[in-house]
Amino acid sequence: MTWQARYRTKIRQHARVGCRCYGCGGIPTDSDHLFIIRGMGGHDEPELQEDWNIAHLCNACNVARREETAVRAALDKLWRYGPEYIEAKVAALPRKVRPALPKHYFKALELYHQGKKPWRDF
Repeated sequence: MTWQARYRTKIRQHARVGCRCYGCGGIPTDSDHLFIIRGMGGHDEPELQEDWNIAHLCNACNVARREETAVRAALDKLWRYGPEYIEAKVAALPRKVRPALPKHYFKALELYHQGKKPWRDF
């Protein structure tokens, strides 16, 4: 993926209507990879730029990288897409970019199975 394509992707991600920072509820300025990270100079798989893997955050929350913020974002994605969809997307990734799901996914999955909703219950 060229830098122009990545920039266009970021513009589309930030242009989402009704989007707010998962950490503080403010206006998001950053997009962070939630389940599968790209890494420093890592893989530019187009699937990693899709909404299921992107958390919209303000810069302060993105820099702070709090566990609670990641769990809230993961919980929102679970309600939006469902665990089957997210796990299938991860399983379909090329082997070089397919690590195990992070621990905040499993914390969010537990809350999802309890019926907890982001912003309302957590």
